[in-house]
Amino acid sequence: MSNTSTAHKSHRQQANSYTRQAGAHTIKAKQDAEHAATWYQVAADSHRRATALARRPWAWDDADYNPATLDQDARTWTRTADIMLRSSFRHTQHAAFYRGLAADYRRMAADEDARLAESRQWLLDNDPEWCAKYGITAP
Repeated sequence: MSNTSTAHKSHRQQANSYTRQAGAHTIKAKQDAEHAATWYQVAADSHRRATALARRPWAWDDADYNPATLDQDARTWTRTADIMLRSSFRHTQHAAFYRGLAADYRRMAADEDARLAESRQWLLDNDPEWCAKYGITAP
């Protein structure tokens, strides 16, 4: 016979759920940080090409290959990287929040364990016949 309460199980299950959510946010934060690093690199490459092209005006193309266009592209990639980095920070904060909730629920489950053990021991000490009738034994 199980000597745990439904609330106790619920606390453990909720803690496990929050741990999984924290893990998912950690993975997403890492992915977004990697994407941000990639976009910052693309922006730096575009800026380097714009700088190099500015020294060679004979290679400019009015349509889309000139320093102004490449510099604008670099700014766009930088903004995109900034967005990804902010998203990574937000997911990191969410992961920390859910880890805190998981710790709180694990603590509640441990408190419930202690209360159940104390109640079980009190019953064993004060009413052994009743405990024997319902199959309650010492842990």
